[in-house]
Amino acid sequence: FIQPPSSPATEVMEFCLPQYCVPWIQAVAHYLRQNLLIFLHIPKYTDSNMVHHFK
Repeated sequence: FIQPPSSPATEVMEFCLPQYCVPWIQAVAHYLRQNLLIFLHIPKYTDSNMVHHFK
């Protein structure tokens, strides 16, 4: 899990969108849910030791 249940957030990001974006707010929310976590969170189960990496 990215964040354990019932724990406070360690990082908070706030975005401000211009008023003309309101008609597309659902699309922006969908993008954030589907894609942004891929770029912002490194899985905790990765190992930096090269011996354990796939070859």
